[in-house]
Amino acid sequence: MRKPDLRAALVATLLGVVPLAMAGPDNTAFRSYRFQVNGFGEAFPTAGSFYANSEDDPLTGVGVGLVSLYWFDGVETFAVARSGPSMANAVSVNQGSGRATVFAVLDPNSLDCYTFNYFGPPLTVNLTGAATGDHTSQTGSGTQTSSGTSYKYNFQEDFFTEAFVGDATPGLADYQGIAGRTMRSDRQQIR
Repeated sequence: MRKPDLRAALVATLLGVVPLAMAGPDNTAFRSYRFQVNGFGEAFPTAGSFYANSEDDPLTGVGVGLVSLYWFDGVETFAVARSGPSMANAVSVNQGSGRATVFAVLDPNSLDCYTFNYFGPPLTVNLTGAATGDHTSQTGSGTQTSSGTSYKYNFQEDFFTEAFVGDATPGLADYQGIAGRTMRSDRQQIR
């Protein structure tokens, strides 16, 4: 029986590794996002607010989010929040129209849900926002450094004043607030 030729295996391995080592920095384009909304509503004696965001980590692409509700029912204050990968798609904001949506189920029994003074059933947050006139937009470029590696990117940010309708805090259906959208693209490693 013939013995394997280790020299041939070593040469083949080096021929495969050397081009990778000489390839230089990773210039892969990457798209990153952050959608965020917040609002406040009041109908005596109840007052409430919400905050939500969905985003991905600009370096890893892993999506996460947060949806939180705070309200006062005339007697007590309550809070419920849920965060983590399960909320990565809870919020969306349209760049052109400013239309915003929030959808999430906040279950106090879920491990990624946090409550203050609320022990009731799961709350469904189902809100739609429409732009009410004010819109600011900004484009530009920036750099980010992580673990000694620097990246450059382009970005566009849009913020809209919004009127939200739907379900969020108990006892309220109308909210005034803001919706924001930040997009990063063309990420390239520079160092």
